[in-house]
Amino acid sequence: MIHIRRLTVLALTTLVLTACGSDRSEGSKAAAVDDPARKAAMIAARQRFFGAENVDPRTGGLAADEVHMVWVSVSTFAVNLAGHMVLFDAYIHKEEDGPAYVPATTQDLIDLAPEFVFLGHGHFDHALDGGAIAAATGATVVGTQAHCDQALAQAGTEIRCVALFQPDEPNGAVRSTDVLPGVCTLAVLHQHSDAVPPDPTRDVTNIAPLPIPSANTLLLHPPGPSVKFDATGDEGGDVIYQFRVGHFALTYHDTAGPVEHNGLDVYEVLRQLPKTDVQNGSVVGFNMPTNGMRDHAQYVDAINPKIFVPNHQDFVYEYGASEWIRAALEAELESYAARPEMRWLTDPQDYLKANYLKFKVGDTRWIDDEAPCSR
Repeated sequence: MIHIRRLTVLALTTLVLTACGSDRSEGSKAAAVDDPARKAAMIAARQRFFGAENVDPRTGGLAADEVHMVWVSVSTFAVNLAGHMVLFDAYIHKEEDGPAYVPATTQDLIDLAPEFVFLGHGHFDHALDGGAIAAATGATVVGTQAHCDQALAQAGTEIRCVALFQPDEPNGAVRSTDVLPGVCTLAVLHQHSDAVPPDPTRDVTNIAPLPIPSANTLLLHPPGPSVKFDATGDEGGDVIYQFRVGHFALTYHDTAGPVEHNGLDVYEVLRQLPKTDVQNGSVVGFNMPTNGMRDHAQYVDAINPKIFVPNHQDFVYEYGASEWIRAALEAELESYAARPEMRWLTDPQDYLKANYLKFKVGDTRWIDDEAPCSR
């Protein structure tokens, strides 16, 4: 059982594992890449994303003593998670036919040969390509039962899927799963961003910034032909993931909702998780016009990381406009105790930027009074 401080409102249960389209009862790693052409494509893709110095040139293997995140776009990250190649979300912003504003394609994500695709929620800008990637690679999708159903429909064929939560479970529900050997993984149901009435207790002058793009970036990367709104994809529940390797802990979420309006204070649940070293969290949401960066700051305050990494900042606030969000978030955090180091990401120059978010899991910086993950 994974240790959690002040366990008062959390109830940990084991994972629910389903194999979409089959009667299999266990998930597994992505199929071994034995075909020489596919193996060469895998090695080339991993070297391009993570840097050649971080990839075994013979096998494509990744270092087991590192957590290395590479931003692809929106909230999609290619991640070396202690030697496991995984994806957080599965979407290429703008979905252009070739490398353009985002210097990557869905085929590039397939070539990475991920073992798992962890979905935060099912909207198109997070999960549009999850099923296709799983079908092409043998990767296991992880999320809610609704995410599994959607990925199966996208794939059109049998895929593996770990359904951590069933429909109608309440926000604040927590699961532990051992899908990743050597990694202790927790998942928490929470709420998608939503507009609520103004909060009179916060600084109402710290409003959400307007998306003012960089003119130079627009000239270098004009909008492509496929820039459009795609309404496909159902939310299907929203999941926060925490991954722990030894003393190092990474928490990921691709939306941030006004959770205190949902009956249960999910912030209190987040405060009881093992301490987080790096938080990768959404900084854009539907409540920004009404309450600015309040919800995002409250997530940071509840999780209280040493380092904060943004995601979703290039959707609406694209072409470099997210620098306005950073200033507003830092101003909002002045009302809270959390003071994380900011590792900001700005589009498009930080897409596929290797080594910026690479962490040695054995670094003494992560050692605290929490029991380390011993799996």
